[in-house]
Amino acid sequence: MMFEISLLHYLSLASGIFILGALGLIFKPKSVPNIFISVQLMIVAICITFIAFSFFNKSLDGQAFTFYILIITAVSAVIGLALVIAAFRKKGLRIFEDQNLIND
Repeated sequence: MMFEISLLHYLSLASGIFILGALGLIFKPKSVPNIFISVQLMIVAICITFIAFSFFNKSLDGQAFTFYILIITAVSAVIGLALVIAAFRKKGLRIFEDQNLIND
């Protein structure tokens, strides 16, 4: 007996991931990494939706759009983390107390 994965399965998965990201933004917005992870989860859920509709409509438009979204998301994550590191360096805060952990 074959089990066929329908569009509803993909949309359920995407909505579950999106809700997890939204809940992360609502209940844990105190730290920057939590915000980044929550936004990334929401963007991945949107990409799953685009890919699912693209697959079931026999079109490559959603997949191409998802590719560009993920590229822009990766670049923005790198810029955001660079800003966080620059802020830590400017304030003189140390992320790791023991510098030997970094060198090992």
